[in-house]
Amino acid sequence: ARKRPLVLLGDSITESWLGTSMGKPENRTNGVADVYQDFFVQGKHSKIGDDHNPQQQWDPLVLAIGGDQTQHLLYRMQNGQLLPEYSNDTQAVFVVLIGTNNLGSGELPTPSAQGVAAVAEHVL
Repeated sequence: ARKRPLVLLGDSITESWLGTSMGKPENRTNGVADVYQDFFVQGKHSKIGDDHNPQQQWDPLVLAIGGDQTQHLLYRMQNGQLLPEYSNDTQAVFVVLIGTNNLGSGELPTPSAQGVAAVAEHVL
């Protein structure tokens, strides 16, 4: 059976699934990469899925960099980081967790939310 694409888009919180922060191993992420491997890469113990297929097998991809803001993620997706085999797959599931660094840098909520919406619109 073909694995369903699962694309995790975001900032350091999402990058933690790889056990890294800005591409380097990070103590605060200890054990997180093991969970990612077990549940999403190897499919061990996985009961995550929909009602029709509770044993869904995933083809995961993490596109996240610590410190990213919405405009950074959008730029990367528009310039080739999100490969067509994922972006054009109608079965792909996208999880977006971005925007906290926009707010943390002093950006107001409305433009931050507009950036999140732009990322979501890009993957829809």
